[in-house]
Amino acid sequence: MIVNFREGAYDRSHFMGDIGMAGIRGTVEGPVGKGSLMLNANKSFLDLVAGSFGMTAIPNYRGVQGKFAYNITPKQKLSILGLYADDWIKMEGDENALWTEEIIDVKMHQHAIGANYRTGFENGFYVGTISRTTNNWNIDVFDTSNSSTVKNYSSEYTNTAKFQISLFPYAKDELSMGIYATNTGCDYYIYMGAPRDTFCVFPRHR
Repeated sequence: MIVNFREGAYDRSHFMGDIGMAGIRGTVEGPVGKGSLMLNANKSFLDLVAGSFGMTAIPNYRGVQGKFAYNITPKQKLSILGLYADDWIKMEGDENALWTEEIIDVKMHQHAIGANYRTGFENGFYVGTISRTTNNWNIDVFDTSNSSTVKNYSSEYTNTAKFQISLFPYAKDELSMGIYATNTGCDYYIYMGAPRDTFCVFPRHR
């Protein structure tokens, strides 16, 4: 995953927000010492108005994103950014629907955090980056007797580290090289009910 956020304003503090039928969001940004900070948050309100439209499957979401940038010197900068997002939906059909035998409850969330250090020098610069991203799923499917037929409680993560150096030997030439390392892992628990009271289990593993 590649996540890029703009830096916050350096001149003064700024506030912005809006609200609508779908939800609300807001942004605050401004200078912090020799750096800047930007925060953004949002949340859905569809569950409050869905009943008026006869909706039975209502998507919900909320999230927070932010970036802090600090200018150590005119040629050195440290940036830290983070992201957190949640979304969930519960699907229930009416009694006349073909799929009313099942109730599906899905919850997912994701977060990412990273840091970037950049130093410039004569005819070039180098950048070091570390980051971690995580994805989580919580999925339940129930039949009309309220017994669970499918469960999926799983997560995946990725850790990365990168170093890159760029040189400009001549005005129109650039030479770049670097090294990249990554580590991934998972934690799966999946249960699936099957006919005649048999089932399949996929145990947790990394």
